Amino acid sequence: MELPVIPMSYEAFDVMERPFGWKVEYWDGHAHLTPRGMGVKTIIQLSPRSFTPTHPIVPVTPDDRDRMLAGYFEAFSPSVEFCGWPTEDIQAAATKDIGKYFAGTRGEALSASAIALAPDSQTLIGLLLVSQRSPQDAFMDLLYVRPEFQRQGVATAMLHWAMSQLITLGFQTLTSRYHVCNDISRRWHHGHGFVDEYDRYYIQMKVSWCRSEIWRREKLGLVAEMEAVKQEWERWKAMEPTDFDEFW
Repeated sequence: MELPVIPMSYEAFDVMERPFGWKVEYWDGHAHLTPRGMGVKTIIQLSPRSFTPTHPIVPVTPDDRDRMLAGYFEAFSPSVEFCGWPTEDIQAAATKDIGKYFAGTRGEALSASAIALAPDSQTLIGLLLVSQRSPQDAFMDLLYVRPEFQRQGVATAMLHWAMSQLITLGFQTLTSRYHVCNDISRRWHHGHGFVDEYDRYYIQMKVSWCRSEIWRREKLGLVAEMEAVKQEWERWKAMEPTDFDEFW
């Protein structure tokens, strides 16, 4: 995925809507957008889920490492997580992340980790890695579905399979993280019942974004939904004990 570069005047840049989570800068007659390297923690209480997988789901084994690497690159190279990254850096990240899983660097690898396969060719089309971070909490270390198989319920099937395995293993919760700029991942997590746990930095970003949006709307005379934005600003301010009024 290329970093967004938008030609515009500085006057237009001054009042453009800033997408949340993105760093927005201006030079050489263009707006330059860069996604911030930030994840949002989200957690779900484990409960049995009934499902009928559309593709075979099997446990992960070390023998799957090579095809896991290939799938990683295909799934993440067009994503916001690696926006603007050179190919070799994405490939290096794949080797590093999957290597850390098998090495147990980020926690003990769990048997609830799953691979989704294409029924006709047994090609790896999706991967969900789960590790143990605490006695009762499992962590979703990695999740991807190859682009041509996305939006077919593959990720959901792997999640439900993994949740069933985790319950059997005695876990109570599953924690995950999604990129702050990845709206698709955010909606997917929330759609399955994950609940976000916001840190101080995220709350500060939300307060700042709402403040900027209020200013932008006032300058352009955009009154529609202004009250909703102000209420959102007040809600986020109330979540942070620091007095944000000093920033006005």
